[in-house]
Amino acid sequence: GRVLSDALFPPTCGGCGDEGSWLCRLCALRFQPILDQCFGCRRPSPDGRFCFSCSGLWPIDGVAAAASYAEPVVRSAIRRLKYHYASQLGAALAVPLSVAVRIHSRETQNPVLVPIPLAWQRLRWRGFNQSVVLTQGVRRHVDLSLVEALQRIRNTHTQVELPHEERPSNVANAFRVTPGVTISGQDVILIDDVATTGSTLRAAAEACRAAGARKVFASVLAIG
Repeated sequence: GRVLSDALFPPTCGGCGDEGSWLCRLCALRFQPILDQCFGCRRPSPDGRFCFSCSGLWPIDGVAAAASYAEPVVRSAIRRLKYHYASQLGAALAVPLSVAVRIHSRETQNPVLVPIPLAWQRLRWRGFNQSVVLTQGVRRHVDLSLVEALQRIRNTHTQVELPHEERPSNVANAFRVTPGVTISGQDVILIDDVATTGSTLRAAAEACRAAGARKVFASVLAIG
């Protein structure tokens, strides 16, 4: 059972590597929410909304983050979650992420949480989708539904491996709303681990808008 698993493979902090928890108290303090800036120009903007100048350029209403990717502890925790199969870490990281979700839930009406899907090849290799793991954890803290409303309809390169200027074309038209799932007239909060250029969020939001979503926000673990 879990006691035996913890004895054989004790939890280690995703930030510093100390044993005892998946995210120790000191590392948890390094997650400082970014809730008050426009993701497009990074100027101050309430509730993570896009400012007047940027709003017409994005299909997303706003982006809020649990932390900055520039923080070494945050980078370490996210990399461990994604590349070292520490899916249990997702439950701990969902605590700061839920703060970013709540900021958007104030401006929406009964929104659904929609994790960004992985390409099937990457999902098979990794064994889990970190965005789904994070969303499942968030649901322990906010009373919202998880709906896997998006599918990735073509394989794409990992965004982090590409120059910034190639990322938009890499994920353009890469998503569609899952057949049989209806989000028309609903508010959506996209969930992902990291947003750097925002290309993945843009493509996912465009698919949601095309399917009739009323509002689309995004809550991410970190902004790069």
